[in-house]
Amino acid sequence: AKYNMEILHQFNYNIKTAIMHDPNSPLHPGLEFRPVSILAPVFKHHPSWSRIHNILTSGGHYPLLPLSHDCTKSDLEEGIAFGNHKSAVESQSWMMESLTKEIIRGWQVPLLSNNLHRIPGALVTPLGCARGTTINQHGDRIPKNRLTHNQSMKFGSGFSINSRVIEAQLSPSQCGYAFIRFIHLIVALRLKFPSARILLNKFDFKSAYRRIHNDPDAIAHGMVTLGDLCGKNIALASLRLTFGGKPCPSIFSETSEATCDLANAIARIAPWDMRNDIPTHATILQDPICLGNDIPFAPALPLLVDPCVDEHGGSEVFVNDVFSAFLDLSQDHMDRGQFSPLLAIETLSRPLHKQEPLPRDDMLALEKAVAEDTPTETLIVLGWELNARRLLVILPLCKAQDWSTQVHQSIVHGSTWSPTKSWTHL
Repeated sequence: AKYNMEILHQFNYNIKTAIMHDPNSPLHPGLEFRPVSILAPVFKHHPSWSRIHNILTSGGHYPLLPLSHDCTKSDLEEGIAFGNHKSAVESQSWMMESLTKEIIRGWQVPLLSNNLHRIPGALVTPLGCARGTTINQHGDRIPKNRLTHNQSMKFGSGFSINSRVIEAQLSPSQCGYAFIRFIHLIVALRLKFPSARILLNKFDFKSAYRRIHNDPDAIAHGMVTLGDLCGKNIALASLRLTFGGKPCPSIFSETSEATCDLANAIARIAPWDMRNDIPTHATILQDPICLGNDIPFAPALPLLVDPCVDEHGGSEVFVNDVFSAFLDLSQDHMDRGQFSPLLAIETLSRPLHKQEPLPRDDMLALEKAVAEDTPTETLIVLGWELNARRLLVILPLCKAQDWSTQVHQSIVHGSTWSPTKSWTHL
């Protein structure tokens, strides 16, 4: 931390000057992606390309209303004094282990807490620990903690980072309608191909937000302190997007939505040369999992909106989840459907090098891919089980059990028990 402060001192504590000084540094924006010179011919006609270009060369930008120097100074002092949330302190061991990994990967940079006032615009954000679940390579649900930055926290000025965000300057996120669009896609495929199997699969970006660098201003606004976690005069500068910043879903979706659009375009390339177009991780996909022949194809009713589907189906994206529906008409149709998202992600992602300057994972979440990427007629998408054979949206058993428990506790305890946080978590 002391060494890093000395480096910053050489640049008058200007984070932008320090980071941009060496374009080959692993801390420079765009490390996780192929060079923009390679991506430009692929994405230059995409409506988001100019913003993607800026993100990959300068980092994700938080458009903020200004805060006076005096308010910034007082909020910084209050933030340092406040420390972190109870959820983080109670999970001290896990938090320090996770933060250590992020430091090693270059996602966080250690600084000295008592020197943060030297950094222009520096503000402190309390850390939290959100508890949830994920799935392993066997498809089993397992507990998962997530490190969060509470950038909605207000101190003396009465303004948080998130309350100052100028939402009109963020790109409108299309992901809120992804699930509805995906259901329309499945129904439209059934209407057009009533006797063909519809296969589903899903791919995740691993550590999605940590793939995108913050721009220098956003780094300054997202400092955290570790005094109540490690007992030392240590702060961290968050170089990557945080879980808790209002602009982050929009910033990451710029790249993920363009990747999804590329996947849909790749599926329609003719001819498809499987000798040269096989993705690196194609081997993780197993043979399709199909329902029994005794289960009939549910007929689809006409739609009010025509998604204009064709024989190649399509993909949708919700922030970092890309999910696809395609037809089992031939091996070529299945190859296009299951490989197109993989090829799109590989096109965007910089391949792993044997001599990476810092530890780095593949952009594809490989463990989850083993469980979710194999084509199947039933798949949990955004927390709901979709059955493409029977055209059903089903509440998964685990979620039904959890909700039933919450409702029962609410009935038993009445007004003395507040389920708000638990239901929000579910």
